[in-house]
Amino acid sequence: MTNLPIIAEPSELASALDNDQLIILDLRDPSSYAKAHIPNAISFSLSEVVSSAPPIGGMLPSDEKMSQALSRIAFAKEKHIIAVDDNGGPQAARLIWTLEAFGITNASFLNGGMTAWLAEISAVDDTVETPVPTQYQAKLHGNNSADRDYILQKQSNVQLLDARSLGEFNGEDLRSARGGHIPGAIHFEWSQIKGPDMKLKALEDIQPLLNAAGFKKDKEIVAYCQTHMRSSVVCLVLKALNYSEVKGYPGAWSDWGNQSNTPIE
Repeated sequence: MTNLPIIAEPSELASALDNDQLIILDLRDPSSYAKAHIPNAISFSLSEVVSSAPPIGGMLPSDEKMSQALSRIAFAKEKHIIAVDDNGGPQAARLIWTLEAFGITNASFLNGGMTAWLAEISAVDDTVETPVPTQYQAKLHGNNSADRDYILQKQSNVQLLDARSLGEFNGEDLRSARGGHIPGAIHFEWSQIKGPDMKLKALEDIQPLLNAAGFKKDKEIVAYCQTHMRSSVVCLVLKALNYSEVKGYPGAWSDWGNQSNTPIE
């Protein structure tokens, strides 16, 4: 195991590079990975652990699909995964959230991704890593996941966090058959927590924003966006800030907004 926090800085990862229990997953385009990546990193596509059934996207994978993905990277329960992307966090955060849905919490998000790594550490390699596969058997727990039925049943008892843009929230930017938001949802655009150079803002700067929006640490929060990518970043930050019960909605608005009978505001 490593001592990396859920949101890890490049310097913290650099100090742990020699730890043989660490698995670094590079979620960038394979061509970018081939040119230069963090030493020992393995190229990984988020599509390996995300399923879709158009027009609904961003759903959880089957146990079999997750098992194949984790076995390919030689995962075992004593290993620690760190996720790296280059687009500000949605891919890496979604991977962390998906791992948690399968009961895997020994995982970290590289703050700032490859952009921050190159700026602060710069050590890279071009060796394509091909780990010897394991036979890991993944099992969905789903404790951090809320589906449409769950939200319909518990809507009055949870705080719904809509991480999309204001245009999507208001129904002006239509990305599903129907626009708008889930009744009672609080708009909290994920871009509010982004800092400079692809990094997240400091947690002490994000907490007042959540307070101002009305989110309570003792309330259950269900976050969603279009396919639970952007909202995965918010879930990550909420966990890092010790919010007691945080769930994400896989499928998200691509599910809710493409139904004919779900309530919409």
